Amino acid sequence: MTGGVSLQSIFAWVWNELARATCEPQHPFRFPVISTTSTSHGSNARIVVLRRAEELTHSLEFYTDLRSEKIGELKSDPRITWVFWDPSIQVQLRIRSTVTIHSDDPLANDRWRTCPTSSRVIFLTDWASGTSTGDEESPPPPLWPGRMITGEESERGRPHFAVVRCELNYVDFYEIAAEGQRRACFQWINDRWSSGWMSP
Repeated sequence: MTGGVSLQSIFAWVWNELARATCEPQHPFRFPVISTTSTSHGSNARIVVLRRAEELTHSLEFYTDLRSEKIGELKSDPRITWVFWDPSIQVQLRIRSTVTIHSDDPLANDRWRTCPTSSRVIFLTDWASGTSTGDEESPPPPLWPGRMITGEESERGRPHFAVVRCELNYVDFYEIAAEGQRRACFQWINDRWSSGWMSP
């Protein structure tokens, strides 16, 4: 992104790239870092897979295990900060959002139906994510060694599946360019987006 770019065109570019990342596995925005608040650690950051981006509802989604630590953190403090980075064009996005957790409702059912069988494997474990298996010598064996699971087999993971839907309220666009850095912010205030330029 170079030249005389307007705030409107930057915002349109942001949503276009987020939407592309949900269906292009190699897109640099496909695997963002999210940060949550932890009562024991202060904050927790981890990589997730961006599953959905809707400009109309100004929302992003990712999937997680209902037993995971992040679910407990989000129930205590339903705020997430996202960080996206595209090294090819030196653009960073920082996004703040408020979440709702969906696990046993029509939205979760819809996302589960479209979730690839290969992506459902992580919900079939006997342990919650991050739980010690009690074996210091070797990692747990593969769930389904030597073959892909079937759709029917994957249904056992449905009770552990959750959709984290994040309603955006702040977008910080930051471009690092040789000819000069550029930064803009977009805030959701009174049911509309307001925007402005910021000092890098």
